[in-house]
Amino acid sequence: IYDRYSIGSAVVDPETKNVYLQTTNGRFLAFSAAGDILWQHSMMERFGRLTFPNGRTGAPIVEGDLVIMHCITSYWGAQGPARDRFYAFDKKSGEIVWVSEPGIAPKDSSFSTPVVESRYGTRVFYAGTGDGNLVCVNALNGKPIWRFHMSFGGVNSSPVIYKDTVISPHGKENIDTTEEGRMIAVKLPGEIEHGAKQVVLPADAEAWRNPTNAFTSSPVIVGDRVYHVTKTGELVCVNAETGEILWSEKLRNHNLHASPLYCDGKLFVPIFGGELYIIEPSDEGAKILHSLELDGNLIGSPTIWNGHLYLHSTKQLYCWKFKQDG
Repeated sequence: IYDRYSIGSAVVDPETKNVYLQTTNGRFLAFSAAGDILWQHSMMERFGRLTFPNGRTGAPIVEGDLVIMHCITSYWGAQGPARDRFYAFDKKSGEIVWVSEPGIAPKDSSFSTPVVESRYGTRVFYAGTGDGNLVCVNALNGKPIWRFHMSFGGVNSSPVIYKDTVISPHGKENIDTTEEGRMIAVKLPGEIEHGAKQVVLPADAEAWRNPTNAFTSSPVIVGDRVYHVTKTGELVCVNAETGEILWSEKLRNHNLHASPLYCDGKLFVPIFGGELYIIEPSDEGAKILHSLELDGNLIGSPTIWNGHLYLHSTKQLYCWKFKQDG
C-alpha cells in the first residue's frame, strides 16, 4: 500500500510499559519502552490476514496478561473461511493464547477497538465487527457470548457502556431499512450459561435508536450523556437513557475517524479537515471556547498525559502543556 496511513493506534501496557502496534502491512509488534522490538508476528504469513484500502487496522488492547487485537483472516482448516477474528497473545512472550470467531462472513473490514468490563462472572469485551455485528466475547478465553446484527457493512466505531446497555453507532446500511447509519443501545442479557453456544440477540434487545450517522468516529460517554461526531461534522449530545438527541452543533462539513476526548469539563474535538475545537458542553448546547487550524488532516484522537495534550495529524505531532492553577 503506497501513500496510505495506518488507522490503528498503539497501546501502552501500564504494568510493563511495553508498546503494542498493528501496522498497515500486517505486522503485530511488541516494543519495550526504549523502542526495542521484543516480539513480532506477521499476521499475513502466520494467520492469513487480509488487507483493505486506507491501511485499515484496529488498535489492540491490554487485558491482564493478554494483548488482544482483531483483523479479518483466511487461513486453513477451521480458520479457512474469511472471518473477523480476535487474537490474544501473551503480552510478554508473544505466544498465541486463543483465537475467537464471534461473527459471520464479513462484507467489510473493521477497526473497532474492544471495550472491556467485568460481567457474567468474568471479564468480557464488546466490539464492532466487519460483518455488521456488535459482539460480546469472554476476554479470558475468547469464547463468543452473544452478538447483535445491526448493519450490512463493517462496524468501525467503538462502543460505550451505560448501565446494562452497550451503545454502538455505525455508518453503513441498516438491516431493517435502506437508510445508512444509526446509533443504538443494546440491552445486555441477564445470566448466561458459560460454555453454551453463542446467543444471537433478537431485534427486541434494542433498547433505543436514533439516526446518528458516523462511519468511523467513536463516541465518548460522560455520566448519562453521549457525545459523538457525525460523518457530516456535527457534534451531537445524546441522552444515554432514551437515545434522544438533545442538541447538535455543526462544526464542519465532514469528519472521518477522529473522535472526541473529554477531560475536566471540556470536550477536545478534532475534525478531519484539520480543526481542533475545545468545547464546554451542557444540556443547553455546546459552548466553543477555542478552535485551532492545524497542519494536515486529523484522523486520530487526542490523548492527555502528565499535564500535556497530544494530537497527531497527517503532517505533525502536536503537544500542548496545560497551565497549572495558581
